[in-house]
Amino acid sequence: MHISWSDFALRDLKQFDVFEAQALRVQLEEVLQTYPCNEGESIRIRYDDEYVVICHRFASPKTTSILRILYEPVDTL
Repeated sequence: MHISWSDFALRDLKQFDVFEAQALRVQLEEVLQTYPCNEGESIRIRYDDEYVVICHRFASPKTTSILRILYEPVDTL
């Protein structure tokens, strides 16, 4: 499975310090290699209870694209 990063997601990584951004990038790519998802499906993965990573799995070529990393804290109410 190929993992691609949109320009938006690469820009979103800049909200983290260099070491956290690198760790997040590696972690996401490892998780997405085995994430149970069908082709054509969008994925929302929580990160650190404050961010959501939005991805989409394409059929041809078999690629999962990381589209955005958005600040979206979990509501604790």
